[in-house]
Amino acid sequence: MKFVQYRTSSQFQQLSDRGSEIRTNNEYSSREGRDGYRKLDQEMFKKNGKWERRDGLWLEQQTGPDGELKNPACKNASELIESQGTFESVGTNDVLSQALSRPEHKGRVRGQSKFVKPSQYFNLSRSSNKDNEVQSMRREIEELKALVRGLCANRDVEPSVDPKNVPTVDQHNSFKASCSAQEKQDGVAEPPTIPVDNQECKLYIFNEVQGGQLLVAFGRVWVESLPTDTVHGIPLGEGNVRVSINVPKLKKSPLPIPTYDATTVEDAVNGFVAWPKSLVELDMSMNKASRGPSHVPDPAAGNKKR
Repeated sequence: MKFVQYRTSSQFQQLSDRGSEIRTNNEYSSREGRDGYRKLDQEMFKKNGKWERRDGLWLEQQTGPDGELKNPACKNASELIESQGTFESVGTNDVLSQALSRPEHKGRVRGQSKFVKPSQYFNLSRSSNKDNEVQSMRREIEELKALVRGLCANRDVEPSVDPKNVPTVDQHNSFKASCSAQEKQDGVAEPPTIPVDNQECKLYIFNEVQGGQLLVAFGRVWVESLPTDTVHGIPLGEGNVRVSINVPKLKKSPLPIPTYDATTVEDAVNGFVAWPKSLVELDMSMNKASRGPSHVPDPAAGNKKR
């Protein structure tokens, strides 16, 4: 009811008359409707398979449903545009500006939507604008990758508490190497063994508040991990190993080495992550029955959030 009262009021009638008067003074009337140049541009691209220049969009917008230019001024502009052929534009002085004999408005671009600014359109071609956006996104991605690689390579947390009397990954590798060296020295052939690539373990983080280690999850560790091995395309780095988290103990605890997809223990369940060796404890007597079967994730599966 209020809308009807406003549209029939004298105040609205004065505004309407003023708008009609301004429109009659326009030499080139707008016919694109409420959708504007943006939708017209997309429709022309679907129709022709290429992006139209703004003079082509402007002429299409001035064309009636019957395909004719009703305005004599538009017909003259159309003839001038066609006569220019392969006109080499310099800045805002392009085919459309020449045909209309009017300098371009400083705040908008004729033949383009209201969101397109002169600095965007005239300084670079449309394809160059799109290419630059893609290149910018690629640079940002590479910078993020480099940042994560740096974290993986440099973040080796050393606990301040005394080490426990339990085997760690470092101790396991040292013991294995010393046994191999002793056997070779004695000239005794090493008996064939079944390789164990991964073992059950406990995963800790360093609690800066309490100044010690905090158990956050149970999982499996790949004890033969090398610094050049990768997790989700990122090298492990010195002092780190590849682990999989099977059972979280503190789900919201932060990962010591976060990834793009996982920042907490809960995010990395049933997925691979990198973990500092000094915070991984081999568990030789873990009761598997109490926690259910161990799960060895598929490396191609990646992290799965729960």
